[in-house]
Amino acid sequence: MPATEQTWRDMKLMHVVFGVSSIILLLSTIWLLAKDHNREWKQYARTSRDIQAFTIASQISEEETDRYSMEHERLAKALAGARNDIPSAEQVEAFAQVALDDDSANAAEEAGLKSIYDALEPA
Repeated sequence: MPATEQTWRDMKLMHVVFGVSSIILLLSTIWLLAKDHNREWKQYARTSRDIQAFTIASQISEEETDRYSMEHERLAKALAGARNDIPSAEQVEAFAQVALDDDSANAAEEAGLKSIYDALEPA
């Protein structure tokens, strides 16, 4: 069977059908995107997002007040004082007595409780 240049369908008609269906597909895609973008619940989501942004901004501005700053400084100083507070020998001994029985006093020395106090004691 010899090869021919003739197609089964008319190519001009096929081009028109393809062009029309492409335009219909493009318009339906644009319509779908517009419909999806303008859904009813999205307005509620936008409002909720605005309320959350306002709430966060209010919390930040609340923390930036003078009273908050003074309280923060006071607590920071108390924390620094607590970290610098070295227990006295009596406190370490009382802790050792509570933590260990009298029979295990040697175990306390082995555990290094006294050496810990010696390391903490200022020179």
